[in-house]
Amino acid sequence: MKLLLLFIVLPIVEMWLIFKLASLTSWGFTFLVVIVTGVIGTTMARRQGWKISRRIRKALNRGELPADALLDGLLLLVGGLLLITPGLLTDCAGFLLLIPFTRTLISNHIREILKKSIQQGTTHFTYQSSHMPPREDDVIDVEWEEEEDSPPDRPSLPR
Repeated sequence: MKLLLLFIVLPIVEMWLIFKLASLTSWGFTFLVVIVTGVIGTTMARRQGWKISRRIRKALNRGELPADALLDGLLLLVGGLLLITPGLLTDCAGFLLLIPFTRTLISNHIREILKKSIQQGTTHFTYQSSHMPPREDDVIDVEWEEEEDSPPDRPSLPR
């Protein structure tokens, strides 16, 4: 049902809003609004993306898992994608995700949802470092026999 809203109802509402704005102003102004929001959003997303990338690298260099920065990066990516999509509602939602204050509020809300989901047992996370030794159930026992080389005049047959 949510996908129905996302892929069918949202574009219809977006088109209606664009036609409404064009009828209240002009098509030129409406086109300019759509283009300018995309350019401003792309610039904001790129600038903030570099900052988040530096935060991630600093945390990794300290040996920490950069969970907060990764969530910020994900929200920033979604905001940038929403701004690339032509429409007024998606632009508003995209700008909300690009503004650090509102992105922090949304990020905190997502963390609370995840925390409740983990406490209820409906979400599980596992992590295994490549530096950890394999667990006993990860080992596969194999047996083999080495054959002596066959003489050149007699080819060996598969078994």
